[in-house]
Amino acid sequence: MITTGTLSSADGSSMVRIGNTTVVCGIKMEVGRPQETAPKEGRLTVSVQLTPVCSPDFSVGKASDDSIRLSEFLSNTITSTKVIHLDELCIVEKMSSWVLYADIVCLDYDGNVVDASLLALVSALKNLKLPETKNGDDGEVFIVEGGEGRALTVRHHPVPLTFCLLDEFCLVDPSADEEDLMSATCTFVYNEKNQLCAAYKPGGAALSLSQQEHCMKLAKKRAKELALQL
Repeated sequence: MITTGTLSSADGSSMVRIGNTTVVCGIKMEVGRPQETAPKEGRLTVSVQLTPVCSPDFSVGKASDDSIRLSEFLSNTITSTKVIHLDELCIVEKMSSWVLYADIVCLDYDGNVVDASLLALVSALKNLKLPETKNGDDGEVFIVEGGEGRALTVRHHPVPLTFCLLDEFCLVDPSADEEDLMSATCTFVYNEKNQLCAAYKPGGAALSLSQQEHCMKLAKKRAKELALQL
């Protein structure tokens, strides 16, 4: 289940529930200065929070390795496959651009947080609107009150499907109990154009070639069915 506009305090937001796993994504925007290596682009920063609120398996303190790896995977999937074009975030070349901070919080964890997080991030980006702006003589950016704003162009819809490996079996959409027994987990991401967008395998046992082909076939089928609903 995907619901958008769930956080009134965020500029774009969504909530995704897969089984008993619930994830919420909120995006806040601020005006920043483009990087010298990308003077016509804005930036997207993704942060995933897995805390004891969602499961006693997680602890309080600095971000876990799982959170950091997942944050990097989500950010790379969006930017490297050009789900959005960062040049749409440019306000004035070399001077100002929008910086998007996407915070993903798991409220209830029962496995497969990767799929829920990516779907929540894409849905929140679709819910986001860039406000209308005007520029002062000194380069300062002002937001036009009552302006229409514009939505980001989402060029395709990456749909993930996570598997866990139990002996010779590959289970789809694993629960937390199944993840505790697995020897490995992997995620394949396809879009509605049947293009492979990303693969994510944070360690564990290797998959055989036949297992990979089977998982990729199922992931491609799910993407074709689900992308139309995003």
